[in-house]
Amino acid sequence: MDLFSMINWERLAVANEVEGYEYCRFTKAYLDALARKAGIDFSHRPCPASLVLMEKAGYKNWSKFLTHLAEWHALTRPMPRTHFEALGGELRILETALEADREAFERALAACTVPRHWTRRIMPAVYFREHFPPGLATQEECVDYVLQCCAITQCRACIDFPGLKTIWCKPDGGCFETLRRPGVKLSKHTLEFDADGAGIATTRIG
Repeated sequence: MDLFSMINWERLAVANEVEGYEYCRFTKAYLDALARKAGIDFSHRPCPASLVLMEKAGYKNWSKFLTHLAEWHALTRPMPRTHFEALGGELRILETALEADREAFERALAACTVPRHWTRRIMPAVYFREHFPPGLATQEECVDYVLQCCAITQCRACIDFPGLKTIWCKPDGGCFETLRRPGVKLSKHTLEFDADGAGIATTRIG
């Protein structure tokens, strides 16, 4: 069976509306289909297919390869082209999946509503989530509110729409947004997928 036909694109399109939007759902489905076809086992127990891929990717440590394997398929670490090609991946199908992801992204972006919370930066690597007061009816009103708070507290802040965009606010009244449009950068050795912003404004300890 053709790999492209193994993916239920119609089901994914229905599931990937604004509510429950998942960043790069189609691309991840394609990579998951490649992994299933190759017989990859993402558990901690080595299997023949995974060991072959580990060797082709140039790894000698199973634990390290398993960690990187999961990150490649979650699109959080650049994927070696040797791994993508060993899976039988085709750039033509990958671009089709990414185009579907971009269309879903644009639909979700257009349907963004009034945010429920925002994040205040207390100090480097320490953040605090705040809820908006009732009565704010638009994103513009929410941004103005956050800018006022930033001016008073002299803290930076952001309003994050997971997988879609982040609006950044500064104490001096500056404001800009970062879009999370699905894409990939191809180099000689890797496929580097654009970040979904999942680590934005997250407190890390240790």
